[in-house]
Amino acid sequence: MDQAAALGVPGEFKFDGVVYKVAERKFEQEAHFVQWVKREAFEEIERLKDAMPPALYKMQVDGYRHDLAMKLYEWGMPFCTVAAMSPSGSKFLAFLALAKHQPGVTMHLIDRIYDDKDAWERLALVMADLNDPNPERPAQEAAGR
Repeated sequence: MDQAAALGVPGEFKFDGVVYKVAERKFEQEAHFVQWVKREAFEEIERLKDAMPPALYKMQVDGYRHDLAMKLYEWGMPFCTVAAMSPSGSKFLAFLALAKHQPGVTMHLIDRIYDDKDAWERLALVMADLNDPNPERPAQEAAGR
């Protein structure tokens, strides 16, 4: 985490000539992400409902409820961690980071950034720098290697 991030100053990311402020991930963004993961999981069960026998559907819903009770969808827990590493999860985290300071940001913009691999890498580095709990990054990383 650099000094600006430690002071709560947003990072910056430039795409298509526009400079976007990138918010440090806080509890609010984590809570939105957790709700998104839970919703995605339930919607997947619902999408497949008609293709399942009723007993399998009930088993899937019961399993989902069990996972909720076990807090497996909470921030830092297995389902949330895996979701954050998926393309759709990392895009949603990027959306939350940009939308905090630019309410007009859309998932369409995030998809465009994601499709531009150089831009996506630059945004990911800004987000990682803002959210890195280590005050000093390894010299190799700081040198750009």
